[in-house]
Amino acid sequence: WLKGTSVEPTRSFPCIAVRVRVASMITRLLDRSLLRLAGHEAFEFLHGLTTGDMRRLQEAPRAILHAAFLTPKGRLLADCFFHRTGQDCVLLDVHSGAADTLLRVLKRHRLRLPLEINLEPSKAVVVSTQPADGLHADPRFAGMGFRGVVDSASSTTEDADWYLKRRVFHCIPEGPADLDADSTFPLHANLDLLGSISFNKGCYVGQELTARSKMRGAIRRRFVTVVAGRQPSEPLQDAVLDPECSLPSGGAEVQDSDSQAAVGMLRSVYGNVGLCQVKLPKEANSPEAFAAAVQELPPLSLSGVRLYPVLPPYAI
Repeated sequence: WLKGTSVEPTRSFPCIAVRVRVASMITRLLDRSLLRLAGHEAFEFLHGLTTGDMRRLQEAPRAILHAAFLTPKGRLLADCFFHRTGQDCVLLDVHSGAADTLLRVLKRHRLRLPLEINLEPSKAVVVSTQPADGLHADPRFAGMGFRGVVDSASSTTEDADWYLKRRVFHCIPEGPADLDADSTFPLHANLDLLGSISFNKGCYVGQELTARSKMRGAIRRRFVTVVAGRQPSEPLQDAVLDPECSLPSGGAEVQDSDSQAAVGMLRSVYGNVGLCQVKLPKEANSPEAFAAAVQELPPLSLSGVRLYPVLPPYAI
């Protein structure tokens, strides 16, 4: 179905959302919206617009993929999960703050293609710490649990505190709180290390700058987890939490303790643990180079409080 590929189309089946047996452990993410894209050219259409390889999603049994939409200048428009619900139907799981913008972009690129593109308010995004029918392992990192789509009327919990905690502890940036639209480069968001960028799929919007930065060793910013007040052991455990040393909400500048120069920006936080996009002293294209660069970071601080950087578990 894509020129120059050997991927064979899969057997046809109806475009319906999967049903799940909802248990008390399943949490609804209230800040996520769903866009429905349907039509026999749906996967090919998305393949040319996103950082992910949509051929992987079309092939059963894979049913979920994480990738991003970029601007023509290679900056993030939105990070997104893609849920395959039929051979010609995909649900796009995106932060609600980016949903309307993404919907307009998709409709603009559709031109005369016979595709249905609309919001899907009858469905909801859910996550779980445990396997459940219809949910699939988070493709970014195993520690993030399981993710899927259910009917909006399904019985779920709405306490997503555990999900935020795992995101911060595992250094998973997500949505506008961490990734500024039209200014963040995908490699600076660790998306290559999370498997959200394909470097052999061919062209897509924003591909040229992304590929050139990766191949030429130009990545000097990355996300790390930072812990305030005490030197943590790795991997991070609950014992690292200190209610007397909570970090402020995201957006504060992180400084070099010696020179007082700004070297990073605090983003999502959970108590005294937070995500920080930091400027590194050397290139960090590979996991090995990233680990070496973190070791050479100067002492970090925020409002006089020492911050200890922790390498993401997927970069070890």
